[in-house]
Amino acid sequence: LLLGSTSKGEDDDARGRYGEGFKTGSLALIRAGKPVVIYVGPANERWECTIEPSPVFDADVLTFNIAKDSVWKINRDKLLFEVNNIEPQEWAEMKTMFLNIYAPDKKSVITAPDGEVLLGTELKGRVYCGGIFVDIDKDLNYGYNFKPNVLELNRDRNMVNAFNLHWATSKMWAFITSTKKGKLFDTLVMLKKGDADVEYIKQFTDYTV
Repeated sequence: LLLGSTSKGEDDDARGRYGEGFKTGSLALIRAGKPVVIYVGPANERWECTIEPSPVFDADVLTFNIAKDSVWKINRDKLLFEVNNIEPQEWAEMKTMFLNIYAPDKKSVITAPDGEVLLGTELKGRVYCGGIFVDIDKDLNYGYNFKPNVLELNRDRNMVNAFNLHWATSKMWAFITSTKKGKLFDTLVMLKKGDADVEYIKQFTDYTV
């Protein structure tokens, strides 16, 4: 598993790009005392992550011990990452980082071509990409979940350029305003208040009326 090697580079729908995420993530978890086991459905394998001495590198290295696993925990075409030693308080803080786990009420989500607006007050200003938490923008009135190819993120996936973010939210609201569901929102009020969510909405005349 080469650091920097990835098959996702040309896939706009993939969350990853740099070929570092699950490798460095596994390493960080193990060093923090959180054992990681990966179940690889297509290969019927169980990968146990450890840190072991390597005679090749003369150092302790991240090691994936691979064995066939006849106990199916997942479908054949899926991967399962099992992280152990997570305390209840840690889980309570962690689960809102992933929308496929936190799962906001569908009635509080508006879908657009580039992602979703999250109307729940508990998600105000929270920015997600591909369902994974990225950052908090205190200037935003709502939360947002963008498709992976919409925002350019930094290497650690924890920062996004403010201009690009507000441009993307404005495009989303321009589309929403032009739909039936968008009539429920007074975008004009948002504009008059100078809300960052619609800062550049006038640039998207294909959508707005």
